[in-house]
Amino acid sequence: NGTVVIVRPGVGMQLTPWLTLWGGYAWIPTSNDADGSVTDEHRIWEQVTLSHSIPSGIALQSRTRFEQRFQENGDDIALRVRQFIRANYRPRSEVPLGLAFWDELFVGLNDNDWGAPKGFDQNRTFLGPFLQMDSGPRLEAGYLFVYIDRPAAKTRAHVLAVNLFVSL
Repeated sequence: NGTVVIVRPGVGMQLTPWLTLWGGYAWIPTSNDADGSVTDEHRIWEQVTLSHSIPSGIALQSRTRFEQRFQENGDDIALRVRQFIRANYRPRSEVPLGLAFWDELFVGLNDNDWGAPKGFDQNRTFLGPFLQMDSGPRLEAGYLFVYIDRPAAKTRAHVLAVNLFVSL
C-alpha cells in the first residue's frame, strides 16, 4: 500500500465550443507506506476533450489522453491511452447541486523495463453528487470503484472520493 500524489499542470486551447486540446506534464511521487521509500513517475501527456450539453440538464464529456511515462526504476518509456467518459446532471443552472457519473479505462501500449503493464491496466468508475460554485470550482464527493489488473494480483478498491476541480 502506498500514498500517491498527482501534480498535473496543463495548458489547453478551446478550438470550438465542443472541442478542446490539452497538453502538460505530471509528477507522481508514490510513497511506500511500509518502508517510507518514494518512487517518482513523470509523464508527458496530450488529450482531446469533446463536450456536449443537452437542454434537459445533462452534460456529456469524452476525453482521450495519451501519456508517455518515465520512472527511475527503468530506462524505457511506457505508452498509455486513457479513455474517460462523463455524464453530469444538473436540473437548472441556478441550482448548484448535481449528480456526476464517470468511467475511465487505462490501456498500456507497449512493454517496458520498469513494470508498467501492457494491455488493459485499470478501470475507475465514479458516482456522486457535486457542488458547482458559479463558474468557478466544482466539488465532487462520492463512490469510486477502482479495478487494477496486474500480473501478480487483481485489485478491487471501494473508495470514498473527494475531488476538487479548479480552472484558472
